[in-house]
Order: sequence, then structure tokens, then C-alpha cells
Amino acid sequence: MRIRGDRLRSLRESRGWTQSYVALRIGCSRTTVTSWETRGITPSAARLQILANLFEVDSFYLISGDCGSPLRFLRHSAGLLQRDVAKSLNVGVPTYSDVESGRQGIPDRWVPILSSEFQVPPFVIRSLCRLSRDEMTEGAADRSAPSTVLVEHSPENSRIRG
Repeated sequence: MRIRGDRLRSLRESRGWTQSYVALRIGCSRTTVTSWETRGITPSAARLQILANLFEVDSFYLISGDCGSPLRFLRHSAGLLQRDVAKSLNVGVPTYSDVESGRQGIPDRWVPILSSEFQVPPFVIRSLCRLSRDEMTEGAADRSAPSTVLVEHSPENSRIRG
């Protein structure tokens, strides 16, 4: 996963902060902040959480999903394989894979174990649980909501609005 430099820059500029100010607040160099904003270099999971706290956003808002789920990002950041995480959870790799990919939600009993394995606070894992439930709810709502299309006719033009 890569950090969304455009989002980070937008958040920083909306507060009137310089890159130097952000660097000072999170304990890194200005050039590091520049690399996050311009090249999409991803900070460590711990530094990403510090950034999210500074900007008062969810850490997963700051990263793009082009390399998989947030759980996958955390697992990679911790240098673990799926089989390592599955073993510590006492489940099979296919079960963990289904959760990591989002096909199943994160069981509550996994929260403290994942927190320890990924070296992040439990609230980070719990926020993923909420995201999973919200996505499942939104997906169900999207599938059940009827689609409405309004058609506007005029002599000059016709257009479809939806």
C-alpha cells in the first residue's frame, strides 16, 4: 500500500501547516514528509497512526487500497506471512485469508492477538472491525436500493440524470 500523498497534502494545507511543522510534530525530517506527499512513500504503521492522530482521521484514509486490505498492510508492515498470523490465531490459512481479504469480518477474539502481532494498539484493529461491518452494511443497502434515473427532455437537448 502507498500513502495517499494528495490526501496528506490536502489535510496539511487545509490547516495552514507547513511540511516542517508536520515533521516537527511527528518527529521526522521535512524531506520525509515531502517524500510521503510527492512520491507516495509509506511510513511505518506506527508513524502512519501518529499522522492519522495529528490530522484526526482514520489511518486507512491516508493509504490507498491498491495493494490489498488494511489487514494486509499491517501484516506486511510487521514482516509477517499469512501462515504466521493464522498460526498465532490458531486458525487455518484459508480462514485468515478470507478475513484479510474482507470476505469475512474480523472476529472480536482476534483483536488482542492481531494487535500484538501487528504491534498496533487494539483500537486500530477495532476500527477495522467497524469498517468491515460498515462496508458489509453499505454493500447490502446498495444491492437492495432501487436505481432511479430521471430523464429530462427539452427541444435543445436530452440528458439523463441519476
